[in-house]
Formats: sequence, structure tokens, C-alpha cells
Amino acid sequence: MVNGAQWRQVPPRLFRSLPRFAFGAGPHGEAMLHFDRKTLKNLDAVLLFSVVCLAVLGCLAVRSATHDDPQLIGCAGKQVLWATIGVIALMLASLVDWQAFERLGGWIYGANIALLCAVFIPGVGTSAGGAQRWINLGFIQLQPSEISKAAVSVALAVWLLDHQEHVHEFPTVIRSLLYIAPPMLLVLIQPDLGTALVFFALWLGIVFAAGARMRHIVSVLGGCVLLFSLAWAMGFVRDYQKERLTAFLNPDLSPLDAGYHVIQSQIAIGSGRLWGKGLFNGTQNKLNFIPEQHTDFIFTIVGEETGFAGSVVVLMLYLLVLVRGVAITGENENPLGTLMGAGIVSLIAFQAVVNVGMTVRMMPISGIPLPFLSYGGSSMVSNMMMVGLLLGIGMRRQKLTF
Repeated sequence: MVNGAQWRQVPPRLFRSLPRFAFGAGPHGEAMLHFDRKTLKNLDAVLLFSVVCLAVLGCLAVRSATHDDPQLIGCAGKQVLWATIGVIALMLASLVDWQAFERLGGWIYGANIALLCAVFIPGVGTSAGGAQRWINLGFIQLQPSEISKAAVSVALAVWLLDHQEHVHEFPTVIRSLLYIAPPMLLVLIQPDLGTALVFFALWLGIVFAAGARMRHIVSVLGGCVLLFSLAWAMGFVRDYQKERLTAFLNPDLSPLDAGYHVIQSQIAIGSGRLWGKGLFNGTQNKLNFIPEQHTDFIFTIVGEETGFAGSVVVLMLYLLVLVRGVAITGENENPLGTLMGAGIVSLIAFQAVVNVGMTVRMMPISGIPLPFLSYGGSSMVSNMMMVGLLLGIGMRRQKLTF
């Protein structure tokens, strides 16, 4: 285990360079759940407010996207329920003494792998649309890959903390990538390429914050590009995935197939103009021109019905979440909190950028949901839990000394 002096020799480069926004922190106990008035004073109200606003806007967008579709009646009510449960999960996660994860990293990693494997067990896992991603719990379809994002961020942070003294060495960087390879492969088999890419973004954010050398990170990125090119050439990437990844370059080549999503998304967002058509009044939405408009393409509802103005508001809320997350991470005096925060911020940033980017034809279609807005219970609760952990890191940012 490294001490504070050793850690400060390799400060998180990205976070130390940004302005400081977090408040001071009070003492905290050894219990897994801890409440203290002094720590509560350090609650980041801006981060909490921004996330709650996004969840409320998400419920409204889901309501608009589903209220005219008989097959999706009830989705809006479920989204409100999941948002409520998510806020409760956020509050509980903020009370967690996250430093206890230092002793539980291996258990969390093992439980995560077991949960991802369970989706392939007959009678346990369920499939939809050709994908095997869910576990039927009766009252909910649990998607382990969503829960896995939070689990991997914690487990990888603990692993890197244990190997901090060697993080400047290339073999350690490779081993850290191999550490997240099992969950990535299990998600790819489902298949879910988008979530697998999220894991890679998570890894990139944490190893960067840990102080890995830039040339090592670039070498790994180059190797991954090469491996993906080989997988593409050898047919390991499925045809529909290839079409999704290339359609955004020229959607007119297949306007009724892979390019259809991109074309209709652009039409919907563009038709919103400056102020939009009004909530629940989107014509592209009502006529069901946009596929998966309540999940992957939820941002098209925002663009069409609230226009450029509403879209900017949503993007500014995401920016506030990321700025506050970076500030909390950068001011944390505990190495584990810094690494966990870096992973959480990387996850939210990557998902938001890729999802919004694909709706405006700046990114390939990847099936990555928009955090806090897209319909889905597992995604909502998982993202809220991660924000709760981030709030807890901010409230207990000072490292304990004895």
C-alpha cells in the first residue's frame, strides 16, 4: 500500500490542473454505512441537483416517446419508479464508507463475473432481439452488464491501488487491461459491443488517473485498434454491427436499413429548430419514425420537442455533472477515492458523448443508453449508485491519518 507522499509523486494529471470546487470534509467512521452531519455539509448540491433534473427530464421524455404506442404503455410509470428507486440507491451509496471497498475489491469482482455468467444459464437468463443480456427476477428484468459498470470501476480501482508502485511499468498496464478482459468478453458474447466499449473507457480513465505513462496508454490503444481490425477482417464482428459502425459515415447508402436510424434521428432533431414543437407534440415521435426512441435514441425526443434550447439545457446539465465529478475526484486526498471517481466520471462522460453523438451523426450507432434519460431500470439504478459513490467520495475527500 502506498502512503500519501508516494501518491503525490504521481498526481492525477487531468484533475489536478482544473479549478477546485469541492468543500472541506469532516471525520467518518469505519462502518460500511456512515452518517455524519459534518460530512453531510460537504454534499455537492450542484451534482445532486443536476442528476435529479436529468432523471426528471428523462421521465418526461420517456412519457412522450411511449404515450401513443399501445405496446409501450406503462413504460413512463416504470421509469418514474426506477428513478425513485435510483434516488434512494444514490442516497444509500453516498453513505457507504467507500474506503471499505479496499478490502472487498476481489469479492466484488468475483460476484460481478458470476452475475455476468448467470445470463447464459438456461432458465435464468432471458433474451430479446437476439441478445442474451437479462436475468428474469419476476418483478424486474435485471441487466447485469449495467450493474457491472459500477462493480468494475470499484474492483479495478482497488486492483490498481494495490499495484500503484508499478503503474509506470508497461506490464502493469497490460495486466490492468487483462483484469477487465473477462467482463468485457462476457458482455461481447451477449452480444453488447457498446457496453464492452464502456468498460474500455472506464479502464482508460482509471489508468490515466493512476499515473500510467502516456506512451504506454497510446501503445495499448494502438494494439486494440490492430486487434479490432483483425477481428473485423476475420468476421468476428457481426454484419449488423459493421453496418451500425459505418452507417453514420454515409447513411444514404442504406436509407431503409442501417442508415435509417441516423437519417430519422437527424430529421427529428433538425425539425425541432430553436424552441421545439412542444412537449408531447413531436410529429416524428408520434408517427414512430424513430426506432428505439425511448431507449437508445431518447435524445431525439429532446431535440424535436424542446428544440436547440432544450438540448443545450440537457447538455449543460451533463457538463455540470462532469465538472463537479472531476472537481471531486481531483480534490480527493485518498488514492482509492481518486481512482474510483476517475472511473465513474469516465463512464458517464463516454456514454453521454457517444449516445448524443450518434443521434446527430457524429458517432457510430453503438446501442449505448443515455445516462439518466434512457428507459431502463438497471441502467438508471446503476448510474444513480455511481453518482452516490461520487457524492460520498466528495463528502469524505480528506484522507484519514492516525
